[in-house]
Amino acid sequence: MQEESQMVNVREYEKQYSEEGFWEKVTKVAKQAGIKVVSNALLLYFSLQSERTYKEKTLILGALGYFILPFDLISDLLPVIGYSDDLSILLASIKLLKNITEDNVEKVTKVLSEKLHYAKDEINQLFNRKIKLLVVGHKNAGKTTFLNLLREEKYRVGATSLKGKKMSSKKICYHGQTITFKEMTDIPGEQSCKYIVNKSGDADIVICLFDLNKFLSDKHIVWECSAQFKAIYKLCYSKKRLLIATHINDKIYEDEDSLRTKLRDCLVDNDCRDAAQFMEEVNFITVNLKDGNVKDRILSSLLSDI
Repeated sequence: MQEESQMVNVREYEKQYSEEGFWEKVTKVAKQAGIKVVSNALLLYFSLQSERTYKEKTLILGALGYFILPFDLISDLLPVIGYSDDLSILLASIKLLKNITEDNVEKVTKVLSEKLHYAKDEINQLFNRKIKLLVVGHKNAGKTTFLNLLREEKYRVGATSLKGKKMSSKKICYHGQTITFKEMTDIPGEQSCKYIVNKSGDADIVICLFDLNKFLSDKHIVWECSAQFKAIYKLCYSKKRLLIATHINDKIYEDEDSLRTKLRDCLVDNDCRDAAQFMEEVNFITVNLKDGNVKDRILSSLLSDI
């Protein structure tokens, strides 16, 4: 996993961490580093107070040790320095943790407000954003299972189908951010453009799901997906777009970059070049719908860089 490989060397900085050094660094660089860097450092700090595995504690201590390491030392050890580098390390660490609680978030917001004097609006913008999702996909792409994973409640099979009924919105909280789910629906290929135009206007992120195995074995699914990909590519270019290939295999023997290339070539072979261009540019992940631990990975992909 990319985040895990990125964190291998960070654990070497565990010995640089001390509580006194952490608070000294936070108070010293709060304004210069910016609220994103400081809030993520605080989130790791308060997460350390919760019950954690040895591996998680080592990860947190290494990331915080890296954060507080003086610039004159870090420049000799790493080729890239600066607060953007701090942020990437802190975010990668947070993605690898489970069960970051609302209590942790409340403690962070209190420090940001009362001790570091960040503006209330700035804090709310960071932790209380409402992110609207629109999820689409072909029939039996796995949208109901996908919803069950994210919402932690059961839907009957077919609940996402377009039958004139609107699903109620659902809000969940993830690392202090509020996410609102919009309608989820099957879109027949011929209705793709019309539906996406009508429904994507107020969505922040458009997600398209398709069944990986069916895509690789059924030309009709390729053509149906192609119509959806093309519509999203042309009509939602200003929005964040995430393409999710769903499957129920225990293991996919290709990395996602190689798989993306195979899927793009499949679209080209079927004369779906606009859809192939979409496949080349869009954020893309594969998801095993039988994996109950995949929720964090999905949400981290959704929320990165927005």
